Amino acid sequence: MFDYKKIHVCLIGYSKNVNQYFINLNLYRENFSFGKQLHITTIYGGDQRNAIISGLGENNFIESKDSGYATGALSSINTGLEFALNLDREIIVLHNFDVLFFSEEGFNRCIQEFLDSEKEFSAAIDGNGLAATDILIFKKSFIEKLS
Repeated sequence: MFDYKKIHVCLIGYSKNVNQYFINLNLYRENFSFGKQLHITTIYGGDQRNAIISGLGENNFIESKDSGYATGALSSINTGLEFALNLDREIIVLHNFDVLFFSEEGFNRCIQEFLDSEKEFSAAIDGNGLAATDILIFKKSFIEKLS
């Protein structure tokens, strides 16, 4: 088993998925027994800056430099990874607002399979068998090598 206090979750998204963000944050903080142990950073890349407010249970709230679907996503991923370097968390889980872990078991299995794989990076696989940016998992040591 792993220590939840070593996990940094970055929720990334823009104005289209704000409702899923609220659901996601609530699932982590209120429905998972370990929710308060996670460090959660929200990275918002929406063009409607007032569509989401900070202080809803996240540890950090960052507005991405760019907004929109493609450039906002890339900017948010880069912002999340840069910010993660400043925290004392060994595992970074970056995922979109609309990626939901509906159960503790699902989240735990995802993290444990990543750790058991001994990989430094993992991504979700889309319907075509290609890596997708919907959910990315990194070891901090890997991000440090890239920076």
